Amino acid sequence: MYDVRLTLPRRGFVVGATGRLQEKTDDPEGTETYRFVQEDVHDFAWTASPGYREKKARFDDPGYPPVEIRLLHQPEHEHLADRYVEATKIALRSYGAWSAPYPYPQITVIDPPWNSASGGMEYPTLFTGGAYIWAPPALQSPEGVTIHECGHQFWYALVGNNEFEEAWLDEGFNSYHDEKAARLALGPVGWGRRYFGLATPGRGSRGGWPVVAPGVWIGRGEGDLSALRRTGETDAMARAGWEYRTVDAYTLNSYGKPALSLQTLENLVGDESMTRIMRTYARRFRFAHPTSEDFIATVNEVTGQDYRWYFDQTWFSSDLCDYAVSVKNEKARTLEGYAEGPDGMPLLSLPRSDAKTDDAKAVWESEVTVRRLGDVKMPVDLLVSFADGRNVTETWDGQYRWKRFRYRSAAKVVRAEVDPEGKLAIDVNPAPRGGCSGSRTCSRRRW
Repeated sequence: MYDVRLTLPRRGFVVGATGRLQEKTDDPEGTETYRFVQEDVHDFAWTASPGYREKKARFDDPGYPPVEIRLLHQPEHEHLADRYVEATKIALRSYGAWSAPYPYPQITVIDPPWNSASGGMEYPTLFTGGAYIWAPPALQSPEGVTIHECGHQFWYALVGNNEFEEAWLDEGFNSYHDEKAARLALGPVGWGRRYFGLATPGRGSRGGWPVVAPGVWIGRGEGDLSALRRTGETDAMARAGWEYRTVDAYTLNSYGKPALSLQTLENLVGDESMTRIMRTYARRFRFAHPTSEDFIATVNEVTGQDYRWYFDQTWFSSDLCDYAVSVKNEKARTLEGYAEGPDGMPLLSLPRSDAKTDDAKAVWESEVTVRRLGDVKMPVDLLVSFADGRNVTETWDGQYRWKRFRYRSAAKVVRAEVDPEGKLAIDVNPAPRGGCSGSRTCSRRRW
């Protein structure tokens, strides 16, 4: 338990801290003292500024314990206050359903000063967001950072893994959940760029006037896939934070790769099973400081199957997942006939392609070849579409380097798509929806 007294000059400070304010006293020395108390937390943080503006709201959805939301925002961000609050409610609602409800009666949201290097950080019952003055809703800022930082309350604060040794159990789990929560509540993220902003070394333009491209949306996880393509083979995910070769490798393996691996796991086991996995893990190990092995054991227990093969390839390996598909169509070949040779032996003519046969009357021999370009072996589906409208779904275990499917039909193959439902979120070159068509090779292309 933290029982903390903060003594500040009596200059109109607005104070926020971990826990609930128990009392405020005016001291004879021209100071004032704030007392905050909170049980069942592993850290304490506080902030004070005369410039904060305060907004209070209440999260009281049915089935959840009520939570008082206290937002301390900058004066110039008054127009963003409601968006901060709604994003916090999205996180409390979504994470509470997928793991366990937020147990504290209050949460404090801090909108830090611009360029103060204090945004996007989590502490028990308190977190910092970050916002632009000009914030088109399509760009989902401050919503994105708010959902993410509030989400840390459920992993960093309540489950409490070792951030130094297994950062992905917090940052990765949180990234997986915040993308899911934002996708369901807010939809896709718009694409935009800011102009006339302050140039920050190594970070491009900050601030500035936003220009949003109408009708252009960014798929969630695309940035993670791009990083996985560039950096995925540098290090295995399951390493202590100080053991990664580069900062980019640390970032990928703490945030993007675990998020993609958890999304892939959800696609393989199903949404219902994944929810039971997360709920079991979050509730069983609340304040228990679990490890990766505890989570893997939970997956095996809930599903009734051994998924060690999956985690060995995704968490404990730097191998990549990459599948490709190609299609080849030819008109069926027929024999011209045979005749007796001079010695009485039959002479068979070579088969010929009925090249002049009308396509509508031809018999087609089609080959669809799926290749595993990476070293991660995953079961994969294949959707094959024919010119007459028929669709055939095939399944391959992905163990060997390639698998060929042959078809003889009055209709040729017009499209083939590997992983048509996008189950393999970790595939570094996902196929464009629509797949491969014609007699050509269609490697899975970069987005």
